Amino acid sequence: METAANAGLIVALVGLAVAGCETPPGPVAASASSEQSALPIPVVRARQFVAAILPLGTVPYDGFALPIVRPDGRAVATQTGYGPSWPTVLAEPDAVVPRGSAISVYDLSWADGEASHRFTVNEPAILGRSCDQRGFLIESPRSDGSRWIGYVAWETGAIQWLVADKHVNAFASLGREGQLAWSRRAQDAAHFDLVIRTAENEWTIAAEGDDWLMPTFSGVGHGLFIMRLNHGELTATFMSAADPESSRRSLGHLTLMTSATRRDAYQSLASHAGILGSASRRPDHLVFFHPSSLRMAIWQPTTTRAGASILLAEHSTAGMITSDGLALITDAHSLIVQSVVDLSDRRRIVPGVQIPHPIASKRWPIVLAGPAGGLVDLTALRLLSSDALDDR
Repeated sequence: METAANAGLIVALVGLAVAGCETPPGPVAASASSEQSALPIPVVRARQFVAAILPLGTVPYDGFALPIVRPDGRAVATQTGYGPSWPTVLAEPDAVVPRGSAISVYDLSWADGEASHRFTVNEPAILGRSCDQRGFLIESPRSDGSRWIGYVAWETGAIQWLVADKHVNAFASLGREGQLAWSRRAQDAAHFDLVIRTAENEWTIAAEGDDWLMPTFSGVGHGLFIMRLNHGELTATFMSAADPESSRRSLGHLTLMTSATRRDAYQSLASHAGILGSASRRPDHLVFFHPSSLRMAIWQPTTTRAGASILLAEHSTAGMITSDGLALITDAHSLIVQSVVDLSDRRRIVPGVQIPHPIASKRWPIVLAGPAGGLVDLTALRLLSSDALDDR
């Protein structure tokens, strides 16, 4: 076990509640105010834990889009230069080619805490929302008004265009079995359809005066979450994306806001990085920023309380659920560990804004992204019990 003398390791003692312990394929080419627990979590007890933190390096970013972390934690893709306009981010009619932006990949050193530049993507594009061990997504607004979806190899920077047509294609997400889901509209259309692609099929759920936005695979089977905007009402929707028939039978709805815009839908999942690493052992769940409650929340639509969400600490802006069923969230002051059974049981453990990203590592299962100015400090984190310290 590492000690505080190892490679800049910082150890901080914290108290928190904890429950019991417990290379995907690439993409296929061509009531909201309730604080009741919606997770089937057993009774927990308070224990002492330490947060171990290992510096990984610092990378630049544009002050808007946070880096995407490779599932093994060995590299990040970051957007630099001038941040894109909101019309470009939201794939609206007055979007422009982001020639002032660049996307670069940096290797992270787990030995000396330094980040080194590997390559810059040779294409005007904005950073996508998802990655796997082989590559990450980008979106490329074109000069003719269309928008393409690309998949960039972590090792080489080679681009595979997964969707390259005359439509506006946006907000794409990868699934664990190589699925791809995205929003699509004709250039002269007002609303976004939902498109789902698997190895066997591709189909569309057409807009009917509404928008299907920000599709996000759950990481469990074929579960897919979508933000649906209909005349100002923003609803989180859950479905199975196994085939066309099952996807048209919604498995759950959660109303989030009644006077929303596309920006609200985007910001609800802006900090959600679709990292495809180890398979999740938890039931289908979505961790998101609640646009009307102005804090992070958890929704698990397959439980008996599917209409409820867990509202986490006030003013929290990003977060995740650990394998032990703890909420790991950030606000403007620090990283917070919070029980989702006893919402009053929470502790601040790392100072500053710290955006947590799960990675496929048992030893260091979380990477923190700490934005400051035009830079992001990256650190690995794990939570250790006091029992583990006693065994040293």
